[in-house]
Amino acid sequence: DKLYIYTDGILEAQDVEGERFEVNRLMSAIKESLDMGVKESTEFIISKLNHFVRGTDQVDDQTLLAIGVSPHLEEYKAFVSEAERHYRAKNFTLACDALLKANEILPRDLWTLFSLGKFYAKNKEYENAIKFLEEYNNLKTYNADACLIMGYCYFKLAQFEKAEEKLHSSISLRAENIPAMFNLAKTQLRLQKKEDAVLTLHKILAIKEDFGPAVNLLAKIKKVHE
Repeated sequence: DKLYIYTDGILEAQDVEGERFEVNRLMSAIKESLDMGVKESTEFIISKLNHFVRGTDQVDDQTLLAIGVSPHLEEYKAFVSEAERHYRAKNFTLACDALLKANEILPRDLWTLFSLGKFYAKNKEYENAIKFLEEYNNLKTYNADACLIMGYCYFKLAQFEKAEEKLHSSISLRAENIPAMFNLAKTQLRLQKKEDAVLTLHKILAIKEDFGPAVNLLAKIKKVHE
């Protein structure tokens, strides 16, 4: 089953001759998309609306929300449980395989997308991790943990400019984000930004003065530049 929720701007959308889209055209588009998934169905209906108005300026907002009920929910839950079990056992390959099967059932499920990014990062498959986290961010923006993991993955791929960007985003989204700050300091060193890295490390120690990795890295920087 699917549930469609829409604003009246869709029904009141007009073509070049001033004729409205109306509920009959919406119902017709819904019926044509019965065999499609939720994402494909909404895209199809909106394409029908856009074809009808043909670029005519509209006076009201047009929003369509579709909610689908999967007949395979129990299978999804079983794959998620299997993935979590493998993850706890540190078998990240099998954990990712199980989550991919869950993702096939609910491809836009946020928890699955984020977990795939996290699990792939643990399995050192950084490009796959970034792929799923980008998809996650397209659906739910401004997640500090997603930016942190992506920054880490870009660092491991030696794409330091992108790593710096994502880590800055993570820090801006969560104050006193020590893991992101420490990864940022390491990234800044790779970008030959020693002064920035030292400043970042001092910010960490202002939050947690006994944070060993920051203390050790500062000492290493000082030793190298003595």
